[in-house]
Amino acid sequence: MRRPPTSELLRALRMRFRGAVRPVVTAFASTFDPRTLRGLAPFAVALVLAPFLAPAIRSNLKEPLFSDTLAFQYTGWCLRHGMRLYGDFGMTDGPFIHYLHALIQVFVGITDRGFRRADLSIEVFGSAVLGALLAPAQGPRTASRWVNRAAWAASAAAVWLSWYFTFGWEGTTQREAFYSIFGSVGMVLLFVSSDFDPRRAAIAEFLGAFLVTTQVFGKPTGVLYFAAGALCVLLPNAGASLTWRKRARILLVGSAACALAVVFLLAISGSFSGYVHWCVRTPYRSNRFLWGTDWHRLFLTVYWERFSRIAAGAFVAGAAAIGVGLLPPRAVGFVVLPPLTFLSACLQARGFDYHIIPMVASAHVVLLVILTRLWKLDDAREAPG
Repeated sequence: MRRPPTSELLRALRMRFRGAVRPVVTAFASTFDPRTLRGLAPFAVALVLAPFLAPAIRSNLKEPLFSDTLAFQYTGWCLRHGMRLYGDFGMTDGPFIHYLHALIQVFVGITDRGFRRADLSIEVFGSAVLGALLAPAQGPRTASRWVNRAAWAASAAAVWLSWYFTFGWEGTTQREAFYSIFGSVGMVLLFVSSDFDPRRAAIAEFLGAFLVTTQVFGKPTGVLYFAAGALCVLLPNAGASLTWRKRARILLVGSAACALAVVFLLAISGSFSGYVHWCVRTPYRSNRFLWGTDWHRLFLTVYWERFSRIAAGAFVAGAAAIGVGLLPPRAVGFVVLPPLTFLSACLQARGFDYHIIPMVASAHVVLLVILTRLWKLDDAREAPG
């Protein structure tokens, strides 16, 4: 039996290959249409920053913990070993950070490197959630929307880490970064909840209310996150899928759930009278005699010279965006947060750089909200029909 010529074999293999590849190419082309490919553009930010972030991450993981982080590692260890918070031990911070350290230790242990890994994981995941929630993911195609959200998540996380590492090894892992990421995610959940159908809107608002309320049990300045988040819900919102009464009720329920969780934790592993002593009396009495730094000097020189432009720029940009109708009035909480957190850092009268982290984080969120809204507006202009 004669073998077919080599050319015929090659032709047959080529036809089979084309037959197998054609459906894959067609599916790829239909998935990554021009609109989807445009949604991939924010990935470029992450790709550009990646070569700079990689060595920064490696360097950060090698450094020891510093300052108050070590104290909270100790309080977390005490909680895990049966001691009562604010009874057997305590610090002038709410229970949020103590229980967070204890929870992190359950998963990564008590080593410095393990905690730094946990810190970076929380910062990356939280900032990526910000980008994914705010992403202008539009269009009928599910794949296109998910690709767009992934691109904005990567971009937001890369930019977040790029400013986070500017605070140096002694500034990372501090409680202000945890407050900022949890508070920011809660605010954004409350802001975008109106973009969802009623069921998902209720879930997003409940989670957002829970998260911003956790900051009330951090530093006293954490009440700013709750107030800014509440404005997203309580100010008029004609496009919301839930009525004002339902939104207010869910906000109250989410906040109450957080408060009850804190009460439960203190009941089984803490002290209520000790909480009042450590977190109400001490910060406003004995703390004013520590350090002795004049907050006016921080406001007018130390912080003003280095960070005031960030707070002012975010405020002006946000106010202008509301003024021209790019952002709705309920975004005013985002806009006023940078100058308020700048002022709160000054009023603490300590002078540590990491006290300014909430201001930089809130400015980052303002600019991210503006940029995603601009992108969404441009998408709507280019949409067919």
